[in-house]
Amino acid sequence: ADRERALGLAGLMGGASSEVTPQTSSIVLESANFTGARIRRMSAELGLRTEASARHEKSLAPALTDMGAARAAQLLHQFGATAYRPHEFGTPLQAAAPIALQVRDVERLLGLDLPANRIAAHLTALGCGVSAQSDALAVVPPPWRRDLTLATDLVEEVARIEGYERIAAVVPSVPAHDISSEKFALESRIARALAALGYREVITHSLGPSSHDAAVEVRNPLSEEQRFLRDSLVPGLLEYLAGVAVPARIFELGQIFARANGKIVERTALAFGFSAQRTGEPAWRDSSFLHLKGDCEAFVREVTGRDADIAPGARTDFHPGKTAAVSVDGAGIGFVGCVDPRLSKTFELDGNCYLCVIAVDAIPPYATPHYRPPSRYPSTYRDLALVLDVATAAGDVETTVASTLGSLCTGARVFDEYRGAQVGEGRKSLALRVTLQRFDATITDEEADAAIARVLEALRERFGAALRA
Repeated sequence: ADRERALGLAGLMGGASSEVTPQTSSIVLESANFTGARIRRMSAELGLRTEASARHEKSLAPALTDMGAARAAQLLHQFGATAYRPHEFGTPLQAAAPIALQVRDVERLLGLDLPANRIAAHLTALGCGVSAQSDALAVVPPPWRRDLTLATDLVEEVARIEGYERIAAVVPSVPAHDISSEKFALESRIARALAALGYREVITHSLGPSSHDAAVEVRNPLSEEQRFLRDSLVPGLLEYLAGVAVPARIFELGQIFARANGKIVERTALAFGFSAQRTGEPAWRDSSFLHLKGDCEAFVREVTGRDADIAPGARTDFHPGKTAAVSVDGAGIGFVGCVDPRLSKTFELDGNCYLCVIAVDAIPPYATPHYRPPSRYPSTYRDLALVLDVATAAGDVETTVASTLGSLCTGARVFDEYRGAQVGEGRKSLALRVTLQRFDATITDEEADAAIARVLEALRERFGAALRA
């Protein structure tokens, strides 16, 4: 029964005419190697997965064919079968090339000081052929280890047999290099700041059409629509916002290109913003623009440690009355505004688009803010309703109040604006809150009233302001 069981195990998958029976007198053993990728494709196509396909789809080592045939013949010979000389077909097997392993590399990579004979013993236990050559070892991998091709592979095997617990946990030293990481750190800080404000990063195409004289043309454009390198991030963001069904808050940090003095100038630019549906607000008021302006101020404060100065400005393709220049310490770094509605309509946007564009190279280094200890004494505040000329900037009013009162003023903020028939044509009303506080004593009502009187006089002289009745 054992003999018949062994003969049955030697049979191949096939029909009844090829199976092993008690009358079988001769058996031909075929040990073959197959192309793994082809076996894998055909197994999936036919929906037939066997133990053989699972093995051969891994592209086994060709040398395993001889070893498998020899082992099968040995088992049959133990039951009385007569073995004959095998015949080989196909491409002759190529012996693996020896790998030069420097003994010092083991200590350099693992931190273990191992003698050459111990390293050789570990590799020999894996079936490798090892011979010494001065301070190196020539290692021939066994036929079944096709993954051993480099000296580092051998070092890994030495570490596995020696024991990973013997390798000390040491932080490697990082040598100094000449490549500055400041630009990468700045861009990472920019991305984190905008993500914290609720913006999502996008990547748009760097190629597109352009009619600008300084545009950089590529030599072999894919099409007329991709003939020039972009000189602004705005068109890409408009195209993206037009392609989404709902309003989105996005930003892009990328390269723009221009030609100057016969050379191609590449600069890093930042643009962030959002789309919003048009509302029934008066023409002089735009809440979405104010939201973007607030995000711009928060972004600049987070990235530079300074407050941004935002003043009215003008920009091509942006709304003439809803565009402002952004500067820090008197140096311009970009602009913020509402894209011209005619341009938004060209990109088939349903609503308005609000964008802030910043030149990354113009962003000043981060300045650590210096804080002073707060006063131990309580503060007080006064709310003023001022009537001024419609062209008067709220920031100028706040600056005038702070300079008039000096250290007594701990806050001056315009928190509301009104325009209408009650204040007259060409005039507006600003609601201003002035916070007063002393650092040496509690401020009295008389002191607060006197300070407010000085503020009203200063605003009247400079802006012609009057209290709203």
